[in-house]
Amino acid sequence: MKIKVCGLKDPSNIAKIVQLPIDMIGFILFPGSPRFVGKKNGLPQWLEKNEEELEGIAKVGVFVNAEVDQILNAVHDYRLDFVQLHGDESPEYCRELQTYWTISSMRSARIIKAFRV
Repeated sequence: MKIKVCGLKDPSNIAKIVQLPIDMIGFILFPGSPRFVGKKNGLPQWLEKNEEELEGIAKVGVFVNAEVDQILNAVHDYRLDFVQLHGDESPEYCRELQTYWTISSMRSARIIKAFRV
């Protein structure tokens, strides 16, 4: 079983959460959500500065119908290990996104696609 704490956006809360036995932390990168991270709180800089504290904890970005460029930038800025897609992204979209990481030297992330049933 993997434990993910999601919806985090305050660096001081994250500093406390990562002391717990968790596997993943999640950031909502969908502007329509009340838990949207944005960049105003300095989270990307905090993540870079505290990289050692976060070792062994995967960082997940949650997106809804985002543009590929937005996702690629967020993977870099937030040092994401996973991209979790919660919109209407097609299999073709997921393949296109994966292709960017395959053909480039940019930081890559694994894709998690949520499906509605």
